[in-house]
Amino acid sequence: MHKYRRVVFVLGAGASVPYGFPVGSKLRDQVVALKGNEKLKSLGLDHGEVAEFCHDLARSGAESVDQFLERRSGSLQVGKALIALALSQYENEEALSGAQSEGGRWYHYLFNRLAAGQTLDRLPQLSHISFVTFNYDRSLEHWLLAAVESGFGCDREAARKALKGLRVLHLHGTIGGSPLTDHLARPYGPVTTREDLEHCVASLRVVHENMPTSGEWGDAKKLLGSSSEVVFLGFGFNKQNLDRLELEQHCYNRSVSMGMAGTWFREHGYPDRAQILGTCHGMSAGEVNLQIIRPLNRMVSRNEFMNNRDRDVLGWLKDYVELLNPD
Repeated sequence: MHKYRRVVFVLGAGASVPYGFPVGSKLRDQVVALKGNEKLKSLGLDHGEVAEFCHDLARSGAESVDQFLERRSGSLQVGKALIALALSQYENEEALSGAQSEGGRWYHYLFNRLAAGQTLDRLPQLSHISFVTFNYDRSLEHWLLAAVESGFGCDREAARKALKGLRVLHLHGTIGGSPLTDHLARPYGPVTTREDLEHCVASLRVVHENMPTSGEWGDAKKLLGSSSEVVFLGFGFNKQNLDRLELEQHCYNRSVSMGMAGTWFREHGYPDRAQILGTCHGMSAGEVNLQIIRPLNRMVSRNEFMNNRDRDVLGWLKDYVELLNPD
């Protein structure tokens, strides 16, 4: 193991499934089901525009709302509003506490391992762990804050301060701001007012709105470039998402991209390349080969992923628990 440890967890939709949130295809179906919902008018949405959007989405063959919006940029505002409305219905405290569905209580497991033996004032030292997420939902941050508040008997501001060492970057924004860093974040729960919906729309960024060199993308690449391990959890390995992360540059050819000799990395206990690991639960051997092994090629171990096709997120973390230690 390296003296230097910085683990970056890259989260896809499957990472939020245990906490009640849908994958892309299910969210698409939930958005389509909003067609004809009488409550939408009170939230400032035009009935005809919503009906047309839902009709076309249902017939488009798109696997997700995001994919549909890549082709229909003129429908961005109504599309983001419907994403926020559908997804916010899954912001549920009870689901966060239970998490009995596929994937298990992995927030619970990870936090309990990280916080074991720690006092409130020592939690900021957990800076060796970061999260880069492609998800809009805020379940991870909300759960972490609630766990610190209840577990250590402190208020929200003290919990935020205690967790300041953990970074959670949302590459496509959130449905109303991250409670970990945004003091004006919308309360956790379903959208019920026009103001909340406008907040969500302003906070969301679909794929083609983002420049992969700026904002959260730039910060994410800095994290990847200083990592010792990059761990994909619940990630679908979409080619476009992989390409935008530029893993070859930031995780494999660091001595070239940073203009430093490989010996410098070794002398300073800093890995000249990151180990790439993760889950691929439910993927066939052919899908793993096509979507992971081929595009990532020399950066990954074929056996590492082929042997993990039956492990959910919690099961994977239990097998790789040593990654949660800072050194």
